[in-house]
Amino acid sequence: MKKVISLIILFCFFVTYVFPQIVPGTFYFSPEEQEMMLIRVNIWGNVVKPGSVLVPDGTDLIGAISFAGGPGDDSDTRSIMLIHADGSKVKCSIGKYHKEEDRRHNPILKPGDTVIIPNNFWYTFTRSVSFIYQVAVIFYTVFQIWDMADTFINP
Repeated sequence: MKKVISLIILFCFFVTYVFPQIVPGTFYFSPEEQEMMLIRVNIWGNVVKPGSVLVPDGTDLIGAISFAGGPGDDSDTRSIMLIHADGSKVKCSIGKYHKEEDRRHNPILKPGDTVIIPNNFWYTFTRSVSFIYQVAVIFYTVFQIWDMADTFINP
């Protein structure tokens, strides 16, 4: 019995420390494609389908955005923020990549990376103006009700 337990412990040690380890949850294997490893990346912001997506290992920024349905109509593709799993940040620009063919603006993604695509200035401006307009309408309505109540109380 002691020999069996010793063999099991030795086997577990061998499997745990001798074989190369892959961090759980960083790589996945595709059931459709033979020998294709997938990584999970997060695509946030103004894209068609934001969220966590599985992309093939070696996918670049533009490819990952395409897996999320592409940039939204009001996205600012000139100031995309890429946050690596280790916390480092890289500002990317798809427009600069097309002009300069510089890989810094279209990097290869790593497991756990997060891509944030902001809204463009016009979208932010129109949303802000709309919010200010709605607040002004509420204040105007409250003021009108207050004025009408004052008219009825003090004729």
